[in-house]
Amino acid sequence: MEVNLVDAHGLSKSDFFNKIDPYVLIQYRSQEHKSSIAKGQGKNPKWNEKFTFRVDYPGADEQPTLVLKIMDHDTFSSDDYLGQTTIYLKELLELGVENGTAELRAQKYSVVDSSQSYSGDIRVGLTFTPRVEDETYEEEFGGWKENQWKLFCNSTNLFDEVLNANSVKLMATHYSTVAVTVTFVLSVISVLLLKPQKNLFTTIKHVNVKDHGAVGDGKTDDSLVTGNVTASLKNAWPNNVDTWIKFEHVTNLVITGPGSFNGNGGSWWNQCEALAFHDCRGLTLNGLTSINSPRNHISINACDGATITNINLKAPENASNTDGIDISATNGVNVNGGNIGTGDDCIAINGGSYNINITNLNCGPGHGISVGSLGRIPSVKEVVSNVKVSSVNFFNTQNGVRIKTVKDGSGSASNITFSGIGMNGVQNPIVLSQFYCPHKNCTHKSYSQAVQISGVTFYDIHGTSAGPNAIDIECANENSCVGVALSKINIQPAKGQSGVISICKNANVQSSVVSPPLNCTPLAAASLIEMPLDYNHNDKSQQEAIATT
Repeated sequence: MEVNLVDAHGLSKSDFFNKIDPYVLIQYRSQEHKSSIAKGQGKNPKWNEKFTFRVDYPGADEQPTLVLKIMDHDTFSSDDYLGQTTIYLKELLELGVENGTAELRAQKYSVVDSSQSYSGDIRVGLTFTPRVEDETYEEEFGGWKENQWKLFCNSTNLFDEVLNANSVKLMATHYSTVAVTVTFVLSVISVLLLKPQKNLFTTIKHVNVKDHGAVGDGKTDDSLVTGNVTASLKNAWPNNVDTWIKFEHVTNLVITGPGSFNGNGGSWWNQCEALAFHDCRGLTLNGLTSINSPRNHISINACDGATITNINLKAPENASNTDGIDISATNGVNVNGGNIGTGDDCIAINGGSYNINITNLNCGPGHGISVGSLGRIPSVKEVVSNVKVSSVNFFNTQNGVRIKTVKDGSGSASNITFSGIGMNGVQNPIVLSQFYCPHKNCTHKSYSQAVQISGVTFYDIHGTSAGPNAIDIECANENSCVGVALSKINIQPAKGQSGVISICKNANVQSSVVSPPLNCTPLAAASLIEMPLDYNHNDKSQQEAIATT
């Protein structure tokens, strides 16, 4: 495996003289390489150096990682630790074994310091060329395992612990106005989690979580997850289970650490969400792993402000409806870094979602990143606005980036940008469809109404398509899709695919440097030459500048 260390940006710490001489320790298992010292380059160093590691093909339950530790060289004392980032390798290795080689072009990864605070970005590219045979994938099933998993959050120091047959459900009695840290130790309630019964826990029990390890002094780091949590099989629960672990009405909830959730989804799929967050404010999820979720791995509903970093979500490709992250009725979600491979959407952005930013992800297998579907119930107006998806690589997914609305739906999808996207053997790389049929019994009669789509940009998207339709834009009518722009698109046939085309129906689209070329209804205005990454369809000055290019 070749590691291309490019540069870093915004490193946040400095010495007494306000200087940084950074270098990087790159570690894979027992192997370590050290970069050159970027002397005098400070917070924004450049290396452009390559290193080679010998890697082993991972086992079924193994997630190999590449760790990059950023250090500050000090002549007169020991070097200072600035922070690190972790890159998950399993998807890259599996794809390399399957295709003979695999490459992740250079992208940004967040650097976090010893307090798990953001400390800048580092840009790294990876190339893997295998020299071993693929191994048989084995999946382990079973009941709950003995664990020392701990989950901590910032909220009130008392929870109403609603312990019923449907789920493990945590409800704060009210929103916290003071940052008091509490601890919820899952191993302490093993009587609930290890052996669920249909008629158990029908009353509410009040628990002071400080009795189980929380400190709550404002100084102690109580935001740690270690060990593994594995769900029981389906027959241990009643038929109306809809959520495995749920948090409601919690402010400043933080879940972080190397622990994992194993939803044991083989007996559950399409029924039960693994982790659900409802009506939470200031949510932070960092470094978590979720395996074989019964349905959605992570569901975020009616929340305000969520940061998700370095996430690792995994389910088999044939596991139905196992969305990685499902977002609905939520404002302000930032997803940065990680790997998502599922049997459905890697990330689904549903109605009522605003200000969503997704970056630095690997997606595959799965159905890509989707806005929608919107408009399933014609009488309900569903709105999605201000979505940015950037620096995402898709591997052997059914779709890449997609906007989907249902016939005769109501609502809108606006100001949506997909940029810096890599497609690797994707069946349908770019999709904008107002003909999505969720129940497979739709008619093709004329539309009485349609979800209004406006201000959509596809910019700097390249790679390969495993299907014939590299670009598929199909609108209900010329007025239902406006302000759609494509620029710097280059999608070629994947190995074994004879050729690719673009489809464009009932749409007025601005395009420039697009391959395969589009043939859409022409616009009176000039075609788009180049769309900046920070392009805002609501900014008239930007629109005028582009129109005169």
